[in-house]
This record gives sequence, structure tokens and C-alpha cells, in this order.
Amino acid sequence: MTISFEINEENALKLINSYKLSQVSNPSNYVRFAAKLDTYSVILYTSNKVVFQGTDFLDDAKLFGYVEENQSYLFDYSHIGSDEVGTGDYFGPIIVASCYVDKKDYQYLIDLGIKDSKKLNDAYILKTVPLLLKKFPHVIMMLDNLQYNELNSEYNLNEFKAILHNTCLYNLSIKTKCNKFVVDQFCSIDNYFKYINQEKHIIKDIDFVTKGESKSISVALASMIARYTFLVKIDELNKKYNINIKLGSSKEALDYLNQLIKEKGISVASNFAKLNYKNIIK
Repeated sequence: MTISFEINEENALKLINSYKLSQVSNPSNYVRFAAKLDTYSVILYTSNKVVFQGTDFLDDAKLFGYVEENQSYLFDYSHIGSDEVGTGDYFGPIIVASCYVDKKDYQYLIDLGIKDSKKLNDAYILKTVPLLLKKFPHVIMMLDNLQYNELNSEYNLNEFKAILHNTCLYNLSIKTKCNKFVVDQFCSIDNYFKYINQEKHIIKDIDFVTKGESKSISVALASMIARYTFLVKIDELNKKYNINIKLGSSKEALDYLNQLIKEKGISVASNFAKLNYKNIIK
């Protein structure tokens, strides 16, 4: 989790004094002070902007003037939210998760720190999601790398996602009897329904929104569940193939995949990488 805010000079000096025993060096000319603690780090810039990153730091940040915003959501009623992860990674499966959140549980999740998952680090997700899986109805679908590589000539990426989302939404609607749905939009609405027009059961009454994690707490929680499942699967792949997967689609990840293809061969790599991405083909 990351927060940033401006502080006055009095609080800046107070912060420096409070964290001086945990001070670490930072080579940037724009950094006035930096500290690293067990669960979070603090950086104070020369502009007196301060950044806290990690976990369990909100109470400490408030000592220096941080005021926590009241989280509000566009969709403030009980509903099912759906989101996906893994499409931006060279390695690992595509995961879609749908989650039902009852209106009465909103404040519980807000107090727990469930927000836009991009503001939450993987350590927090790995720690928190197992507890939430027991409380909130959800459905998870996975397209593993081998399936993806076998089928990518027949389907495009958004078609894969649309089919997985529709399946999750339908199965969870049966489980919860809920008929209100929010999906983090990844393609045009017309294309979404074109992609699923051959499915046996089609969920139609959907609110599609961009940046859905900040507008629907159900989508935010679904994205965390999807991310948690993705990280667990990455760990399983690492152990099974004795590798050390690099997340994302960086040059480092691409170079590492190239190395693994040379060492293990394309047929083995098809079990843990998406081999039709343009940079990989190139």
C-alpha cells in the first residue's frame, strides 16, 4: 500500500527525528530523508512531500498530518464484481475472479484497507485474501499457459477474458441469487457480447466501467482474489519447473524467458509462458 501527502516543516522535522534510528541512504538529489522499518518505508522529498509504502503504517502517518480519505463507491449496493489478472505478464496463467459483496459488509472491507488493488502490495494481498475467501462468495476461473498456447490461434485475448468473466458471473449468480453485476471494462461492450454469443448461459445486465476497482468494492476485492490466485500459481510453477519467474512484461522478464527457452525448449516453456505475445515472437 502506498500513500503520499504534503507536510509542513514542523512535521518534516518531527518525522526525521522519529525515524532517525531507521534512516537509510538514498542517492536521489530530491530525497531529503529516507527510512526503512520492518513493515514499511518512508521517503521525505525536498519538496516536503512524504511517501509511506508497505503495511501497518496508517496510524504512524497520521502523526505527521495524514488525513485518511473516506472511501466512497459509485456502486453502493450489494452486487457481484469481476476482474482479471495475468494478461500483462509474459509468465503465468490468466485468472478471472468474481466476488459478491453485500452492502452491509462495505464498511468492514473499507476499514480493512480494501481499495484499488494497484495501491496494495503483494505481501498484503497474500496475507489478507485467504481470510476474505472464507467470508465472501466468489468464483475463480483460470486459463493456464498450456491451454492458452494451444488455443490462441482460435481466440484473441479479449475473447478469452470475456468467456471467463461470463462463466464466473453466471456461476456466482447461481450461488448468490444476485443479479447485479459490475465488470472492469477491457473491450467495447459490443465486442464483449460478440465474444460470448455461443455460450450456453449469458449474463447480460452488466455495468461495464473503466477503473472499476475504484468504483466498485466488489471489483476491488475480485481483483485482489485474482491477484492472490495468480501469485499462488506462479509459486507453483517456480517449484515445478525449478525456475524463478519474473512478473510483468519487462525486458528482464523477456530476457529470462529467452534464457529458459534455450535451456528447456519451447515445449516446456509453453507450460509457464504465453508464447504468442509480440515481443516474444520477435
